[in-house]
Amino acid sequence: MGHEAEFDKVLRVFTFGICVAVLGFAMLLVPLLQILASDRYLPAYEVAALIALALGIQGIGWITEIGIHISFKSYFLPIGYGLGILTTVLVLWVFLPRWGLIATGIGVVCAKTIVAGTLTVIAQRIQPMAWSFRPVIMSIGLTLAIILAGLWVGRVYGLIGFAGVAAGGLVVFLPLGGLILFTAAERGQLRAMISGVAKG
Repeated sequence: MGHEAEFDKVLRVFTFGICVAVLGFAMLLVPLLQILASDRYLPAYEVAALIALALGIQGIGWITEIGIHISFKSYFLPIGYGLGILTTVLVLWVFLPRWGLIATGIGVVCAKTIVAGTLTVIAQRIQPMAWSFRPVIMSIGLTLAIILAGLWVGRVYGLIGFAGVAAGGLVVFLPLGGLILFTAAERGQLRAMISGVAKG
């Protein structure tokens, strides 16, 4: 039981870090594209933030599917990945003509979510663990909502609008995500740890 509590804490800390990193990446995406590529690739911001979130979801899935690996039953993995591929193809087939580049990012997010969800369900059947699924799903959902809102604003007000929503979303997520994912005692421990690191 003690080990499960530690695994769960790792999941929640990782989720918080991933959401903060994705929103921070989205906020800085435009200058990053300008530095690493060129202005001609700026429209890629519409898909890059979604793909970053999809990779975060994949990382979360690697934690919650640990029961498969503990039990040495990796032959279940192709089930999740197969469903993920089918999801990507279906989303692109349905939405690519209507939504363009954004559909690619949404397809990757949907696929990674299906893979993580499927393998987590299988892992829970094999090796049940007491994960805090609700706060993790709420945090990912909030991050996705912020990115989608940013993309909508970006279509209306341009790249500055997208970056502004991402920055505002990050400011909102830092306290709200902490409330969603951690208990009061855990938040105190995190503040003490961050304060200690800051002081050197």
